[in-house]
Amino acid sequence: MNENCTITLDPTLTLPEQVFEKIVFDIKNSKLLPGEKLPSDRALAKQYGIGRGSIIVALKRLEEECYVERIPARGSFVRHDAEITSTEINIAFISSEYSISIATMDPENWGINFEIFRGVNFAACKSTNVHITFRYMLESTDEMILRRQRELLKTFDGVIFVGHEFADLKNVVIRENIPAVIVAPDNTLHQELLPYVENDKEDAFKGFAEFLKRKKVNSIGLISEIFPDSNCSSAVYRDRKLKRLYKYIKDIEIIEFEIPVFVDDEDELIKAFEKTLPSKAESLPDVIYPLNALTIPTLYEFAHIKNWQIGKDIKIISFASGLSFNQLRPKMTFLQVPNCKMGEQAVEILIDAIRNKKHITNKLVQSAIVEGKSF
Repeated sequence: MNENCTITLDPTLTLPEQVFEKIVFDIKNSKLLPGEKLPSDRALAKQYGIGRGSIIVALKRLEEECYVERIPARGSFVRHDAEITSTEINIAFISSEYSISIATMDPENWGINFEIFRGVNFAACKSTNVHITFRYMLESTDEMILRRQRELLKTFDGVIFVGHEFADLKNVVIRENIPAVIVAPDNTLHQELLPYVENDKEDAFKGFAEFLKRKKVNSIGLISEIFPDSNCSSAVYRDRKLKRLYKYIKDIEIIEFEIPVFVDDEDELIKAFEKTLPSKAESLPDVIYPLNALTIPTLYEFAHIKNWQIGKDIKIISFASGLSFNQLRPKMTFLQVPNCKMGEQAVEILIDAIRNKKHITNKLVQSAIVEGKSF
């Protein structure tokens, strides 16, 4: 070990944390080799110009995390398997929820987060020495909270965010130069500064229009929701969907059916369908497309009440992940939002950036039509 090396006093880290980070850095960069003996506690304290107590705390953590082995009466030695430990990649999956549970989350957010997290874990399982930590964090602008969160994030090799949350924490990640990526950013709210993995919506709606033409669809009925605040993110997102549809669907008649926003009231939603949609199946457009996929199970129930055969009397299609209606029968035909694939891509991008020092760029993931019996 270099007798003249020192640690940099970082006010965001305790002295034991700084010693730990320095020794781990030396192990990862082969300045300390497997089997090499570390200087004594007293020698390290003198070398770094700090108290022996801080050295003892740092060495204990190094032992707990399998970087060194402490042998009584002999000293501390770099473990022979420390190289494996030092090549591990630890990625934080940041969430404002305590858990990804449908019992505690908004159903739409739950579906998106569940599928993304499933893709993240699948990619980690395929890789060597990659660990994913689901980490609850409070979205805050409080400097003390941000400082603690920053200290925690610096213990990870990479970070995954989902959506538009944690604007201040994203700025911290940028300042600290921590590899990070956003999955499914909501650019309807603001343009993200961090690189992102997103569904290629332009390509998706183009393919959607081509699919409808192949199926010889002449008319499509759009069920859209009326929002009290036309500037809210849900309303903006709806309007962007409509804009893309009108952009690519040129030779198909588009009929809009507007319904009020109902969160969990199935009876009110059925009444809205009864009031808005044609009373007879023969008067329906060739296909019905609810912009909000969460209304589809109730639309199925409404069709059963009307004695309409789904796939024949009423044809239904959607653009969604599919999780909200994967139990429906007959199975839905839909343009799939590739949430799982986006989660996988996020991990693969971070691994490449961390191990190979690659620059992270935005990644667009393609959608595909999943054909069921509803169309």
